[in-house]
Amino acid sequence: MEYNITSTKLKEEVVKYLEADTLSTINFVIPLNTLNNIDFNVEIIKNAVLSANSLEIIPIHSLNSKKHKLKCPLMCQVRFTENLYVAELIELNLIASGVDRTDALDELKINILELFEEMEQIDAKNLGKEPKKWKVLLEDLIEKR
Repeated sequence: MEYNITSTKLKEEVVKYLEADTLSTINFVIPLNTLNNIDFNVEIIKNAVLSANSLEIIPIHSLNSKKHKLKCPLMCQVRFTENLYVAELIELNLIASGVDRTDALDELKINILELFEEMEQIDAKNLGKEPKKWKVLLEDLIEKR
């Protein structure tokens, strides 16, 4: 019912702006600006709702590498936020983003491999507490082919 009243009122206001005696560019600035703001606000609300409801736990079964393979699946979080998909592997403090889930996951796989290769080059005694954990975890999860 409220929608019909609002629609009728909006129609009356538009007709008034289109009348010859009130026709000017000033009359159109407010309605168009208001409509633009409505579109902008709807987009913000839509993104907020998608972000809140889009957390997924997705297993990574492969690193897309000819040199390395996973011993077991890695569980990562993927969420939609601010027009991007963000993939995160909390245990390794790694994050990646992309225009879709696949892009975000592919970037995360690249980050995992880069971290693994970097950790291979560093002696564990030269690492801090967290990086030592990452090194051990990566060595447990990834093997060379």
